[in-house]
Amino acid sequence: MADTIIKKWNTGTSTFDELYPRTTHTQIVASGTPSSTTFLRGDGQWATPAGTGISGSGTANQITYWTNTTTVGALSTATYPSLTELSYVKGVTSALQTQLNAKADSSQLVDTYKATQTTANSTTPVTYHSVTLLAGHYYQIVVHGIWSKLATTNSVGAVINVICNDLTGSPTFHGVFEWLQNTSATAYTIENNVVNLVTSGTTLAFTTTATTGAVSGTYWGMKGLIYTGTTVNKTLTFQISTSGAPSTGSVALDRIAITAERLS
Repeated sequence: MADTIIKKWNTGTSTFDELYPRTTHTQIVASGTPSSTTFLRGDGQWATPAGTGISGSGTANQITYWTNTTTVGALSTATYPSLTELSYVKGVTSALQTQLNAKADSSQLVDTYKATQTTANSTTPVTYHSVTLLAGHYYQIVVHGIWSKLATTNSVGAVINVICNDLTGSPTFHGVFEWLQNTSATAYTIENNVVNLVTSGTTLAFTTTATTGAVSGTYWGMKGLIYTGTTVNKTLTFQISTSGAPSTGSVALDRIAITAERLS
């Protein structure tokens, strides 16, 4: 189509006046078939967009997810949070579990242990339990049981160790003591209210004095407070051994019970 000059009718002069400035237009010629699924390219071609598009549907107040690369679906609130529930975390600035742990009850039973019997017949310690404690807290540790058999040869006795595996952050034991009650006694006897504290290499331990005067049926216990230090979680290991090398017999602690309670 040739260029066309667009004019307008002038009612005053009853003639056609050219529009100013002179405007022309050219008819666009394109190939292909226009439709709701095609678009006109810059080179005058009607074309179908690349790809297959997105399909699928959603559900009100449910999280949408990709079921495959081109299809979306909705996550059922029977398993996943709704959008309303998801909005509850708006404003959270750090890990929720970390915040919950910080708000936990300051007094908390963190470990219990029971055993029917633990025996030892040499000075080599026998480990019968361990517990992991979080850094930066105070814990009360209680160990008790009943002596069922004690080696009598050479007057050897039983020794109990509680060992902290790591000195990082300066862990410390406080106020450790042990008590002993013979079957015929009416009250507990404090055997040693300053139990031996030992720092060896990278470990810290408290060790009871050798119990040689006890007989079968004697009730024994030990209680202490540990601060785990400012950094690194600690592992406490509980051991039993003899104070010497008996010619015969062994030491045995029955019905051992251990509790570890976080105080702060």
